[in-house]
Amino acid sequence: MSVREVDTLVIGAGAAGLAAARTLLEAGRDVLLLEARERVGGRVYTHHADGFPVPIELGAEFVHGSPPEVWTRIAAHGLTTWQAEDRHDVARSGLVEQPADDVWSEVGELLGALDPGADDRPVAAALAAVRPAPSAEVLRWARGYVEGFHAADIERLSTRSLLDAEGGGASGSDAAHRVLDGYDAVVGALAAPLDATARIARGVVVHTVRWRRGEVDVVGVPRGGRTELAFRARKAIVTLPLGVLSAPPGAEGAVTFDPHPERWAEQLPGLAVGHVVRLSLRFRETWWDPGISYLHLPAAESFGIWWTPASIRAPLITAWIGGPRARDMTGIGTMELTARALDVLAAELGVDRGRIGDLLVSAHRHDWSADPYARGAYSYITSGGTGAPAQLAEPIDATLYLAGEATAESGASGTVHGAIASGVRAARQVLTDRARRP
Repeated sequence: MSVREVDTLVIGAGAAGLAAARTLLEAGRDVLLLEARERVGGRVYTHHADGFPVPIELGAEFVHGSPPEVWTRIAAHGLTTWQAEDRHDVARSGLVEQPADDVWSEVGELLGALDPGADDRPVAAALAAVRPAPSAEVLRWARGYVEGFHAADIERLSTRSLLDAEGGGASGSDAAHRVLDGYDAVVGALAAPLDATARIARGVVVHTVRWRRGEVDVVGVPRGGRTELAFRARKAIVTLPLGVLSAPPGAEGAVTFDPHPERWAEQLPGLAVGHVVRLSLRFRETWWDPGISYLHLPAAESFGIWWTPASIRAPLITAWIGGPRARDMTGIGTMELTARALDVLAAELGVDRGRIGDLLVSAHRHDWSADPYARGAYSYITSGGTGAPAQLAEPIDATLYLAGEATAESGASGTVHGAIASGVRAARQVLTDRARRP
């Protein structure tokens, strides 16, 4: 078995891996990026439907706030964006109206009442301790927002990390934009110079990483094949999603590290994998009020949050479930999910189920929890685990480096800009460690 040797290997061509490999390439380093899929981007995954005016995102969709990691690339490559409208409508008993009681303001006040200086504890416990106690309705909306937006179980989510995220550019209250060219245009721009110099090996499923100080041996197979492929480097940057890093040995997509870094074993339990279900429905016409941006269905047991491309008018609406309910729906097929979603819309909006079923053109969804190379949506920090990302971001013996949104700085976990920043950070660690080598 021949062995391909390079200076640095990067494992995983999501946003973090692409950013790491590109940073090393621009520094003149010999780098190779290994990716199990035939595409790059990881959990950035865009579907472009022929003749349809807007991209259909299957993964990351929004640019929240003004993170330079994303916006500088949007500007440099001449990409077009549009700002999402921030109108929130509620459907009750077939009537759609904007919430007159300004429940979002009350939710914001409730989250603002959480004490960032208190001992860290699960969000559910912190909310229960707020005095005066909020109403059951505000608590229900707060839980729905936190579990939906952060894809987290509030019985486990760290209160301190939630407050960091809400104040650190990963909040649902930040102005949100979409990329008209598709979010895949951002990762495509990152990948372009790597592709031009043949630095990305697609379809390589890594299963073993053996290492010692100053030497890394990586073994994988072609996707769908059995012939082993071998690679050797002085250093490796690992950008695998948390769900893959935590996968049991022998599971599809799992990677064995020999030896397994002790720090990773200590710190990974401080993080958890979040789960989402997102389903985008394309219709022949916009049959709902075209001014609707976000639609809340508080009486629905599932698919209680929806959004449209507003301010662009297009016959597309996306259903979203985050947190434990999404985890429990892993493996349900797209056809069944679509039927459930149409049932919910018809019942809660008071429209004819047969009519909207007839208007449906297509349904689009990727099951990230069932995807062996993702095993979930994005990460969150559990109670008591706020130090885990920083610890995981520290190099192991100047040989192994970990990047990805799970290792992002405070407030940026679960975001594309956090992933990009972590990849750049890991690459700079590689360059600094090399410069210090005696």
